[in-house]
Amino acid sequence: MMEFRGILAAFALVLGGADALAQPSFTIDQSVSPTPPIGGECPFSWDITVTNNGPTDATSVWVCDTIQAQVYLGCSGGLSCGRDIVMGNPIAWWDVGPLAAGSSATVHLLVAAYYTCSSFEPMVIFDDGTGPPNGYAGALSGGAEVVNPVPSTFDATINKAFPPDMYVSGEPVKFQVTYNLSGAGTDTAANFRIWDTIPAGANVLRMDPAPGGTVWTVGNLVIWNMGDIPIASTENTVTLWVAAPNVCSAAIVNSDFSYASENRCGKTVISGPLQLKSKQYAVTNAGITINKSIDRTVAPQGGMVTYTIDITNPCESSALNITVWDSLPAGTVPCASTFDSASNSGTVWGDSVNGYMVAWSLDALYHVGSGWTPTTATMDFTVSVSGSGPTVGPNRAYADFTNKGGYWQSRASSGPRTFTVMNPFLQFSMTGPSSVAGGESATFTLTVKNVGTDTAFGVRIVDTIPAYFYAVDPVVSGSVVSWDIGTLDIGASVTVTLTIKSVRQEANRTVTMQASASSLNGNGIAMATVKDSDTVVLEMKLAEPKVYPTPFNPAKAVGGVLKFTELPDGSTVTIYTLTGAEVIKLSGVKNHWLVWPGINKEKEQVAAGMYLYMIEMPASGGGKKKIEGRFGLVR
Repeated sequence: MMEFRGILAAFALVLGGADALAQPSFTIDQSVSPTPPIGGECPFSWDITVTNNGPTDATSVWVCDTIQAQVYLGCSGGLSCGRDIVMGNPIAWWDVGPLAAGSSATVHLLVAAYYTCSSFEPMVIFDDGTGPPNGYAGALSGGAEVVNPVPSTFDATINKAFPPDMYVSGEPVKFQVTYNLSGAGTDTAANFRIWDTIPAGANVLRMDPAPGGTVWTVGNLVIWNMGDIPIASTENTVTLWVAAPNVCSAAIVNSDFSYASENRCGKTVISGPLQLKSKQYAVTNAGITINKSIDRTVAPQGGMVTYTIDITNPCESSALNITVWDSLPAGTVPCASTFDSASNSGTVWGDSVNGYMVAWSLDALYHVGSGWTPTTATMDFTVSVSGSGPTVGPNRAYADFTNKGGYWQSRASSGPRTFTVMNPFLQFSMTGPSSVAGGESATFTLTVKNVGTDTAFGVRIVDTIPAYFYAVDPVVSGSVVSWDIGTLDIGASVTVTLTIKSVRQEANRTVTMQASASSLNGNGIAMATVKDSDTVVLEMKLAEPKVYPTPFNPAKAVGGVLKFTELPDGSTVTIYTLTGAEVIKLSGVKNHWLVWPGINKEKEQVAAGMYLYMIEMPASGGGKKKIEGRFGLVR
């Protein structure tokens, strides 16, 4: 490159001093590929051909070109080439080397054009070998028009004037976006796209593409794609309908439209000042706020609770066609409802099974600064507490309404409200023995405690005496024992006792003792009855086993048998000789008896004499109880 700069300097010194007749002459030809070049920094090749027309050879030839309105990408051809800044200008240069008379050389410049055009002015510097560089071929001006898609019109309109016209929330806003390429673009616009950023709350209602195009949404963007648009196309229109967003105070809303396309080399082309169209429109709206309060947070069952609902319109437009309602919480029934305007009374729907709802209607509610009335409204309704709680609610009040354009707005709601039911609540228990022997007594303890949130009135304990028992303390004539406790304060408890006695039994039995406690609240409403039960095993109690008659004479004894009585079920009797030999084993107790007719296990009569017996019977604590004895047999 230093050599090239030196040649330029030397050439400047000898400019006009060489003998033109002794020098070679040159011609320069130029060509572009592709033709025409595509703008948007799309690469293309500029080819420069230098021909030595004689009459002499050139020992050294250089080609240089000022790079204008383009981006240098590279060069090729000659012995070497490059790019440098000479006298403040970007220069591409080539060292072609020697070029004989009648011969040609071609060099190449790779550039990327901008959006409109590219121009070139190549020149040749040469040396014929007789001294310093002594000649040049004057610059050849040339250029190439660059083609690009450029829309000639791009605009957006809305269906109301701004200012002064205003939309109300929910009202359709119609945008029409027009565009064409007539008289402006120099090439087909590929993949032509328009998009709009939808403001928060402005819901899309409808999107219409141009013929042959498509439209879709991504997040808060609406995107139209019209495909390829040729040069000199007719004007086209895309349409967008959105619902004006919900605002309380009057507001200005921006909707920004943009577009982009691609040229034939796939580069995105944006057309400067036409790239963005911002449309503004004004929106106002109505609104309702609800404040719900309650006159108490604690109420007894059977008592009254009053709710108050206050509604206002804080926004700058009128609220119309208003319906306010409240679903009563479970455990309440409506008593009365009022409205502060004589022309608007509350209505109650529902029943105790499906629940109740109270509702009011109001024609209009105006902004507090409008000078019109009403600007506020108040509804009261009273309920009777029918449930026992412990809490009732939560429930909310709601309002539906339209703005002055007739568009239904978002439903308004109050905060939740809850209250606690104040009531007594009894805790009851009964304890006693798990088993009682026949003929014996047993004492049971019954305890009742008020663990609720209010005093219990009319507290009563009732116990039903099971079969096979009768009351000893207190003494009653029937099977029901009751105690009237009366008032029981919060946290207080009372204990009573019941002693019962079993009758003599012939078999073990299982019976259940049942008791309950009941009360009233301060409004005389019966509270839930609480119950308890205790299972008691009644064991049979028998006398000691008896053996008779003895001595035993089979001929004189009643029935001709020796009797073993007072035996519980499952007992056995084994008879032995005095030497310990087993005579017979008796089993199968009936009516607590076993009998022996004086025979052995072979059913032969036994001889007179002394015999031993062993009684084995179930013991109350488990296992066996054994009783031994002797008797005499005579004949």
